[in-house]
Amino acid sequence: MDKIKGKVKALFEYKNGELALLYNPIFIILIAIFVYLIWFFDAGVWGILSLGVVAGVVLVISKDVTPIIPVLFMITQVISEAKETFVSYPIYVTAGAIVIVTLIFNIFRYKQFASYGKVKGFCIACAFCGIAIAFGGITVTDERLPLASAVVALIGLFSVFMVFYLTSAMGKDNGKRCAKTVMYTVLLSSAVALLQMITILLRTGDVLGAIASKYQISTGYAHPNYLANIISRSIPIAIYLSSRNKKFSCLYLVVAFICMVGVIVTSSRGSMLMSVIVGVMSLIYFYRKVERKTPWVCTVVALLGVTLMGIAVLGDKIEDVFSKLFYLGIDSNGRFDLWRIGMQRFADHPIFGVGLDYDIGGRIDKNPTNQSYTPYWYHNTVVQIFCCFGIVGVLAFGLYFYHQYKIVIKSKISIAKAMGFVLILMQITSLVDVFFFTPQEYLQMIVITVAILQCAENKNHYQSHIYDVIDLIEKKKKGEKQCQ
Repeated sequence: MDKIKGKVKALFEYKNGELALLYNPIFIILIAIFVYLIWFFDAGVWGILSLGVVAGVVLVISKDVTPIIPVLFMITQVISEAKETFVSYPIYVTAGAIVIVTLIFNIFRYKQFASYGKVKGFCIACAFCGIAIAFGGITVTDERLPLASAVVALIGLFSVFMVFYLTSAMGKDNGKRCAKTVMYTVLLSSAVALLQMITILLRTGDVLGAIASKYQISTGYAHPNYLANIISRSIPIAIYLSSRNKKFSCLYLVVAFICMVGVIVTSSRGSMLMSVIVGVMSLIYFYRKVERKTPWVCTVVALLGVTLMGIAVLGDKIEDVFSKLFYLGIDSNGRFDLWRIGMQRFADHPIFGVGLDYDIGGRIDKNPTNQSYTPYWYHNTVVQIFCCFGIVGVLAFGLYFYHQYKIVIKSKISIAKAMGFVLILMQITSLVDVFFFTPQEYLQMIVITVAILQCAENKNHYQSHIYDVIDLIEKKKKGEKQCQ
């Protein structure tokens, strides 16, 4: 009993600007439970306010703002099917005001930028991307709404601030703890999405019918494709955890299997294909790290056997439920049309593109899912970059991917590689869908990359190449002086 009391007491110790509880996986579990319950009882507006308060508390009492990660990942998951009411927007504004005020307090109270060190290449790349987003479509004179243009510009510039701030304030003193927080957050975010999907299916009263019609599986904040995206992220994480040298680590393969089943239930063809590709890549990569190979291989074989048995026993039902999916096969579902439109718009405005706000809410017959406040989604990140930001954006995001994957590839830590696979999964899925430029997804990819950077062995390897140019100029000047 005394031992338990001691552990509980230790969770509430506050030292050096850190409350122990906030850096414990228990905190992430509590956030996940809260998010599910708020969603279940259709209180999303109050959930956002509550999480805004939680974020504010973290920013006030924490020098290392790593505990804010679960809020950044799961805040949208509180939103259910509830319609907006007249009190919704004031509450959203209140939550935002709390975060902004406490963020400013955190910067000055803990002097977050005081010992920043040399600027990292990824931060410079994100700065160029933010500028490209803000100035996208600047040469377009038609089909733009001033308010929408201003919002997009603010989002672009805010993303620049966030990458510099997070690099300074998140995980600087304990990079591995930061990486673990991201890892557990990804797992629990997927768990919440899975539980929400199961709840929706049970509420319909016709589980098979809901799966067959696909778009009945809507949680409010996400349609089936985005649910599949959230659930699939845990597949490479679970495979990594299965490779650790612990007695029952191989059971994490069951978690990966459950996530894959969840993706299949959504009928999201893009996520299914990409999850299989990245899942196989992860299995091959982390197999080398496995010390207890016999139980690990046996678990893989057993799960393959369960899959084959399930197909054999439920073959007819599976075909009935997913008949539409099988019928579509590799049909583009309107994507080729969207890509054609995007590249034509790029040809018309090749330097800065047309901007994310161009033809806002635009849609075509085969893709009628856009809301009036969403960008015209071209369902391909590359096309979106060309079309919305032009050549300027292509160069900026070229730097972004270069520095992002330089950090992933150079890191020798397994957890960093696992999160690298998460990035790959998110980004290749976005080659056939819209996720890359949704604000929450874009910010989450920045958070994941910064976490990988913070647990790197030698952060100087990732500084901006601007310093290399400066060193070259200085050496040249020294050489000229010596010659004189």
